[in-house]
Amino acid sequence: MRYYISLFLLFSLQLPSSAQVVQGPSLCLALELESSIDSLDKVIQTRLSDIVHDNRIYKKYIQKASSFSRIALKKPSKYFTVTTDCNLTFLDVEYFKRLTKLQSALRQDLNNLDKFSTNTPNLVSHEDTKSIDGLSFEEIEHNEIPYKVVMLDLTDTTYSLQLHLGNKGGRTKHSSFQTVLEDHPDTRMIMNAGMYTKDHKAQGLYIENGVTIQALNLTKKKNGNFYLDPSGVFILDSLGVPSILNRYSIDSTSLRIARIATQSGPLLLIDNTLHPIFKKHSKHKHIRNGVGIANQGKLVVFMISMEPVTFYDFALVFKERYGCRDALYLDGAISQLYAPELNSTNLSGQFGPLLFITQ
Repeated sequence: MRYYISLFLLFSLQLPSSAQVVQGPSLCLALELESSIDSLDKVIQTRLSDIVHDNRIYKKYIQKASSFSRIALKKPSKYFTVTTDCNLTFLDVEYFKRLTKLQSALRQDLNNLDKFSTNTPNLVSHEDTKSIDGLSFEEIEHNEIPYKVVMLDLTDTTYSLQLHLGNKGGRTKHSSFQTVLEDHPDTRMIMNAGMYTKDHKAQGLYIENGVTIQALNLTKKKNGNFYLDPSGVFILDSLGVPSILNRYSIDSTSLRIARIATQSGPLLLIDNTLHPIFKKHSKHKHIRNGVGIANQGKLVVFMISMEPVTFYDFALVFKERYGCRDALYLDGAISQLYAPELNSTNLSGQFGPLLFITQ
């Protein structure tokens, strides 16, 4: 997180309080990574969204840092110069003082945020969980409905989350669990990754290994879960940070930095709140699978119901059992899970996008 803050401030947080010539490697890095402050601004706000949900005070410092940075970059020659050896010289003393004061406040708030994160209970530590190198598997019941759950700890790099669409080598046009295993024998989980068309193409945004295969779908329709707004996109960016975003809030920066992305709908949880259209006593029950983000963006939760369930109850499991603030519905009646640790080994079926976890 300090890496992002340093980018956001366009130089290291280790500024001295009195000097006006500062070592600025992060500034050079920021200018190299992003050509405009608008792009940089969007990157940082997106990446910090999951981290600062429970620390509202922190957001005001981010907003101030954004405005300071934007002012400086619009007229850089007025505020600072950068030498070839990456030294930063401030030309505007008042600007420097204001920014140094802001950094002090940011540093203090970072300490508070660290304490908050440390004191947050582990909402996914259950007695019946099977764990293997950053992967956890469990079978649970919630309101008398059984579920199978796979959790990926993004702080452990043993396993990687990937997307698959169609077979390599032109074997067939559809995707299958079997071909994922053939291409990736070390795979520990496979799950439907979103809805698809009759010819097994992704119905909405699909990005694999940083390459956009299918564009974002912004069509408005009254029928179908996919179009039940707010609907959204699950993204894992090139820095390994997950996010679940409303489809109408996706911008070019989010697309550019995404390593994988899959679109579906509806959103199950939006900032810790259930989708407004969900009804507690709905009669619409189906097998469902989805993905959620927990533990301040450090954990991705994949879940499938083993019996028909309402949207309301399905979303509630993500929120109450796993502490997810954001979650996305992926698919319905045809949902399927491969996870040997959960005795789920069915490889049949023809699908569109598939999420899988492999070494």
